[in-house]
Amino acid sequence: MRAHLDSNRSILLRVLAAAAIAATAVIGSPAISEAAPTTCGGVVFHDHDADGERTENYGFVSTAYNSVDDPGIEGIDVAVTTASGVSAAATTDAAGVWSVSIDDADFPIRVSIGATDSDGTDYEASSIGPDNGGQVQFIASAGDCSGPFDGSGTAGNAALLLPGSTCENRPDLATSCYLFGDIAGHDSMAAVVTLPDGADDNGATDGSPFQVEPYVVRATLGQVGTVWGLDHDR
Repeated sequence: MRAHLDSNRSILLRVLAAAAIAATAVIGSPAISEAAPTTCGGVVFHDHDADGERTENYGFVSTAYNSVDDPGIEGIDVAVTTASGVSAAATTDAAGVWSVSIDDADFPIRVSIGATDSDGTDYEASSIGPDNGGQVQFIASAGDCSGPFDGSGTAGNAALLLPGSTCENRPDLATSCYLFGDIAGHDSMAAVVTLPDGADDNGATDGSPFQVEPYVVRATLGQVGTVWGLDHDR
């Protein structure tokens, strides 16, 4: 009987010791942390001059326009696929901003940005640049796309354009030239020229031509005759 009690006491002591060891291990070990969610996003903008850069400098118009952001595009669909195969979707708001919630552990991610807005307008991809990561991107970590969503940098941001709707910041200007009287050899003289935006005349006040340099002759009087006006053929 005594041997039986001693045996039970021994088993009980071993069980209590094992429980104490397990408790110590649990208490002494660091807690297992869960993946933290990150708001990942970017801006889809209308890149008017197709340079892949969102902030433009129109200081040649006025110093008030030294820094102007290209407008965001509303209604562009964005699809995100994580490294673990989880899919998420978003649509850009009125400012062109999109965002989704992704766990840190699910990076890298693939981002696919559409080119048709909610009104059915079809855009095209603009030039890759400082603020344009393209319509298909692979983002390595949460910190790359966690904001602020101001359209700066490539991660999460995309530039789109409507071909033929806009031009570069300072396009060449076209104008016609006029000559008075019957001038000998006029057939070889300029009738239509192009010149850089911002070019100025030579300030002549003696009746000599207000020649502007540099300009490019696009047509002579012998080719087109008198030109009474110009229009834009889009």
